[in-house]
Amino acid sequence: MKTNVYQQLSHLHLEQRLWQKELELIDQEIKVFDMMLAISEDTQSASSADPRFRAFSDQLRHFRRVVVRVGEENQRFGHELRLAAEQNHRLSRDPMADYRYLRQEMDALHDGFRLFKHAIRTYLAGQEVGV
Repeated sequence: MKTNVYQQLSHLHLEQRLWQKELELIDQEIKVFDMMLAISEDTQSASSADPRFRAFSDQLRHFRRVVVRVGEENQRFGHELRLAAEQNHRLSRDPMADYRYLRQEMDALHDGFRLFKHAIRTYLAGQEVGV
């Protein structure tokens, strides 16, 4: 029984670490898209008066907040897993509920950010770049 709980903890910890790295990658992508929007605005190919430009800026802020919030929750989940490992591999129901919640949050973030990336790439590719 103890081996099964240890394997479960190992699996949960691995997934928690992967989520942390994915969140870091999304954060880096947000910075790149933010920079690309700023360049687009500076070259006057896009304007902050353009509703699509404002919508993409708003979406970047939204995803930045989501990444921070989910990242904090993911860190708390990792801490709970470490505590469970230190307490002779005893899992309460809470870590599993947190796991399911984080899985849903990460899936929603992946889906939403994937759609956003496609839309912003299409928008930026359509901008004329001034020389």
